[in-house]
Amino acid sequence: MDRIYFHGNNKSPEELELAFRLGVGAIVIDNAMECGKILALAARRKQTMAVFLRINPGVEAHTHHYIVTAHPDSKFGINGEQREDILALVRAIRENGHVKFLGLHAHIGSQIFEEAPYRAEIGKLAELAEFLEKEGFPVEAFNLGGGFAAYYTSEDAPLSIEQACKTILAACREEKSRKRLCLKKVLIEPGRSIVAEAGCTLYRVGFRKQTDCKSYVFVDGGMADNIRPALYDAKYRCCLANRMDEPSAGSFTVAGKCCESGDILIEDAALPEPRTGDLLAVFTTGAYGYSMASNYNRLGRPPVVFAKDGRARLVLRRETYEDMGKLETDQEIYI
Repeated sequence: MDRIYFHGNNKSPEELELAFRLGVGAIVIDNAMECGKILALAARRKQTMAVFLRINPGVEAHTHHYIVTAHPDSKFGINGEQREDILALVRAIRENGHVKFLGLHAHIGSQIFEEAPYRAEIGKLAELAEFLEKEGFPVEAFNLGGGFAAYYTSEDAPLSIEQACKTILAACREEKSRKRLCLKKVLIEPGRSIVAEAGCTLYRVGFRKQTDCKSYVFVDGGMADNIRPALYDAKYRCCLANRMDEPSAGSFTVAGKCCESGDILIEDAALPEPRTGDLLAVFTTGAYGYSMASNYNRLGRPPVVFAKDGRARLVLRRETYEDMGKLETDQEIYI
């Protein structure tokens, strides 16, 4: 648990109590009200808790507006220009006696392909750290969040982790030297770039439908197990897993079975002529597939299988109607 960093813009009282009880490594404070809650909770429990302050640095990565997290009106983080407010929070943390201020956190968006946004992010955090240190509050760590892109389609050219880290460390060294910061530790959150390409989703092809403009291929899943195409037009590539060596027969629209016209997984998939029963594999779903899945239209979530070196094991079984109905009750509530 001491390796866990607890995020969220609206952590519930129950979640915060649980974080203290289980001893998470650090809580990333997202706003001033939450800071007050954590200070009071730490004092009441007489328990030490380490924290980062999440700062909105005002650096906008060039990505879909739904996954930009650092524009001025973002719901995430404390505006980095509100220095006196941030100073007051850091002072309150230091005076609490039970809360340890670790440093500043920022996250500028998702699916970032360029180095420049990270350099800009570090520059903004360094300016704020310089201000805080002149006021007597050292900033020993920067947590720069994530956003490192993964490969989804041929249009993508993600930075390697090595390349991103080289840029980040060089920028941090430069800012530390130039501003005489006490920075000792740099953290990143590269989750998607590690796990996204490790997973794929297998669908069974069902019916076909031809319209004036589109040739539809219907599969036994859809936006319930992958909301990203409908949510922010995410792009994917796919193949017929049982007919990998056959040439393309044209362009097909892969659609799910949910009751929404927007339940389209892939608009223009180059495939052999699909047949009922074929296995259609959609790649790069290891990060935001199952973790964002729902029971929309009462669809059960699919099973999850881990495979390596010719061996496979079932780690999550397929969800059944019985599973989905287990929370239903006819209990009378008295008000």
